[in-house]
Amino acid sequence: MKNPDIYIANDNALDDGMQTEKLTVEQLREILTGGEFDEFIEEHRNIVAAIEKAMRNGNVRRTALAKAVNKTEGISKTACYRILDALEGVFWTMTPGSHNSKVYLPT
Repeated sequence: MKNPDIYIANDNALDDGMQTEKLTVEQLREILTGGEFDEFIEEHRNIVAAIEKAMRNGNVRRTALAKAVNKTEGISKTACYRILDALEGVFWTMTPGSHNSKVYLPT
């Protein structure tokens, strides 16, 4: 399943069609702290599961994770990066690696 980016329905959706807007990492974090955590996870469980699977297969650097998820699941690297950032400290932790890399490990 492809998820080019993370979108949420706009509160100002038109009656004749749903408007959506692209979420920033800051907006994702706000959703998570606003009590909508379970709903957010349910809507993006395929990306979370794909990231966790890639971690179990030895991909722990940010770029390697995104490439693996993109290759195996067809999920965009941008969507993967946003979920990695938004759920840091929830499902995984990030530590600085060599050459400015980011290393992710399951919590």
